Amino acid sequence: MRGSYNTFSKNSFMCLGGCGIDESVKVERIDEAIEQTLQEVLRDGFDEDRINGLMNEMELMYKQIKTSRCVRR
Repeated sequence: MRGSYNTFSKNSFMCLGGCGIDESVKVERIDEAIEQTLQEVLRDGFDEDRINGLMNEMELMYKQIKTSRCVRR
């Protein structure tokens, strides 16, 4: 399962999608798994190392975008 959180519009939103899920799996089971995961995050929070890693990844991505605009050909 993959997801994303977008803040580029006035109203932020989160998207979740599944890939490779067997057709026999009911939508309710997927909803339960998402709900359980969100409840665990509320209870336990996020892994700080994972957050730091993602922040570093985003920072590098933005630096690459910024420097690629500065390159003159």
